[in-house]
Amino acid sequence: MKILNQRKSFDCDHSSVNYEFISDKKISDEAKKFAKKSSQRFKIGRNKLEITIPGEKYLGARIQDALLEKYDIPLLIYEDYDWWNFLLMFEYDEKLMKRLEKFDGIGGDHTINVTEKCKKIELWITVHIDYDHFDTVPFKELGGIFLDIRKDILNNNFESLRILKKYCEGEDLSDFQPSSELYKKLVSTLDKNW
Repeated sequence: MKILNQRKSFDCDHSSVNYEFISDKKISDEAKKFAKKSSQRFKIGRNKLEITIPGEKYLGARIQDALLEKYDIPLLIYEDYDWWNFLLMFEYDEKLMKRLEKFDGIGGDHTINVTEKCKKIELWITVHIDYDHFDTVPFKELGGIFLDIRKDILNNNFESLRILKKYCEGEDLSDFQPSSELYKKLVSTLDKNW
């Protein structure tokens, strides 16, 4: 056998992990420079940074933490073998932390976890998404939903977490009456067949 060609950054493994760092405002030039310097794989946009890591590998914690903590990007979404992970970031606030702690450690396969890290509150949500609800891979739609959820949480509206708590605990959501279009979207997005 003879090697005919080599291509830098090519990986023939079909598995990969997709990450999107999403902001509700323009991502700073410093954050963009840091992302570009950290990996040539980053696709850089006005309000988001995207990267796909091929194979059984993950984005390094140093890069992830810097973008979320130092550069104040409020939302990370990553998809790994149909598991969708949402990390919402908040400035540390004792009252908010106490309210969020009620949802910490919920679920088994699908989970909600709340931690404090570097003067920030991290709200981790892991769920399955109903792909039939979307025409394409739903990063953009999910980014909009979870940025709106973050805003509601900052305004002391925790309906999203009550919905996610029921879902993570395996409760039936078919009778749940969401109070707004946002929460109807959230309920319809969650994969009920898991």
